Amino acid sequence: MRRMFAHPRLLFIQALMNRSWDKPTDPYVEIGRYPKVLANFLLRANVAQEHPRDARKLRLIPFQKGNRS
Repeated sequence: MRRMFAHPRLLFIQALMNRSWDKPTDPYVEIGRYPKVLANFLLRANVAQEHPRDARKLRLIPFQKGNRS
């Protein structure tokens, strides 16, 4: 029987989504156990943002609150 393991990229994005849904008042996830390359990519792509006082934490940017003209 073959075991299926999730890729760290998917686990990190899933953790960000779950944290945003489960704790909307504190949606930040510590990036310590996830690849830093992925965290940097999400920051550059404007998908996530750092905690204002703790650079080791990220959260998803709420896309639904964008400006509409």
